[in-house]
Amino acid sequence: MSNEDNGSKDKLSAEMKAIMQRYQSLGDVPGGAAGQAEHGKLKFQLEKPPAEEDQRDQEVIDREFRGVVDKFIALANEEIETVKREHVSMALLYAAARFNSFVVAAHAGSLDKFRADRPTATKFFKSEYERMLQENLQDYERVFK
Repeated sequence: MSNEDNGSKDKLSAEMKAIMQRYQSLGDVPGGAAGQAEHGKLKFQLEKPPAEEDQRDQEVIDREFRGVVDKFIALANEEIETVKREHVSMALLYAAARFNSFVVAAHAGSLDKFRADRPTATKFFKSEYERMLQENLQDYERVFK
């Protein structure tokens, strides 16, 4: 690899670092992100407990999962027509964090349970993201071959 290639990688790394730093504070809003009525427009109804474990066939669940993923990717691809792809990437990451927080709260049902579940939920989502990211980065290595 030439020095020019290394310079490009360093520039991209610095640009991505700057973008990440800019977006890290998006959730730092007075009253917390959940307190923003128009921010994300999540359904937040804790009156009903979540449905029990999904008993459908795994193939059906997998097909549904892939369909939802495809919808998010299609929307991201649409957005990069007018918004920098790095910004769309950070928006998707932020949206996932918001929605995952909603899921944890909806399953908890009470503040005490929510607080008790936070460390386990955080560990779970971090490890799942790391696993999925590594799988996809490995998949994208083919672009360079």
